Amino acid sequence: MNMSTPQLPVPLNEADAIAQKLLAVGDSLKPVDDAHYYFFEIVRELLDAAIKNFSELRRGNVTGNLNLIAWASRNLLELTVFTKYVLRSAANARRFADDRLVDGCELIIALRDLEHHYDLSAPTPGLDDALKRMEDQRVAESVTATKHLETSALAREVGMEQEFRSLNRVSSKLVHPQLGQLLQRTQAGAATLRQRTSSSQRE
Repeated sequence: MNMSTPQLPVPLNEADAIAQKLLAVGDSLKPVDDAHYYFFEIVRELLDAAIKNFSELRRGNVTGNLNLIAWASRNLLELTVFTKYVLRSAANARRFADDRLVDGCELIIALRDLEHHYDLSAPTPGLDDALKRMEDQRVAESVTATKHLETSALAREVGMEQEFRSLNRVSSKLVHPQLGQLLQRTQAGAATLRQRTSSSQRE
């Protein structure tokens, strides 16, 4: 398959069938051996996340909730990029696994900075301890990356640069409640987004 070719929208019933196939694939996965168990875990988690977000996308579609459609659509778009990136090579899968620690450290630091924004002298022993443990784990797993993976860069690598840019821009705008409510009054925005996002997980 040419990954640079945009996928056309599919009817909701066809998307349901795709989701069922995806669920079956996930249920059938088994680790080859202990050395590659991490790869099984990554792929399984990505598939589980895709199924959950498709359920939310479907719920938003049925109820006409534009904000939920946009939120789930953006999640599925990113999950599609992640899955294609991971399946390209063992090195990519390992780098993606490493990102949980890189991203985790960034999150803890951001939370600590937020605490200090409100009170510069506020003690943060819980966050400090969590950060140390995560940094120790990075050393134990020989993680050398210092910055989280950028989804836009991964999209470019897997041939989804234009699709990601376009869909991410639209869904990110429509996630905001004010704009979503405004467009939902006309129904035009909701109808267009439902058509364009129902296939975001299709291979």
